[in-house]
Amino acid sequence: MLRNNPTLTIALALTILVELTLMTLLYQEVGDARLGVQALRLLAQGVVLGMMYNRRARFLTILIVFYHFFVFAQQFYSPHTNYGIVRGLMAFHLIAGFLIYQRSWLDTVVFKVKKK
Repeated sequence: MLRNNPTLTIALALTILVELTLMTLLYQEVGDARLGVQALRLLAQGVVLGMMYNRRARFLTILIVFYHFFVFAQQFYSPHTNYGIVRGLMAFHLIAGFLIYQRSWLDTVVFKVKKK
């Protein structure tokens, strides 16, 4: 449930914000050549977010962590890792993956959320 997990809510909101920013930057740079792929990624994240809103979905949470680590690994082995934006995205995906993975601990220690 996203309502009781502020860490997960923040991480997913930041992920969607980063995806929207990437869509805008890519559209300005290369036109609509990659817009379809980016839109599918954003749609998939929106569907997962909607599914996680009212129910506990451990599998979906693990899927999101895997997504972040997969994108990190994909960018790590990319020939374009010398660019600052790619390194920033790598750091974002690595940090977001760990934050989502450790969400229970962060919710209880940092946000003082009482678990039922």
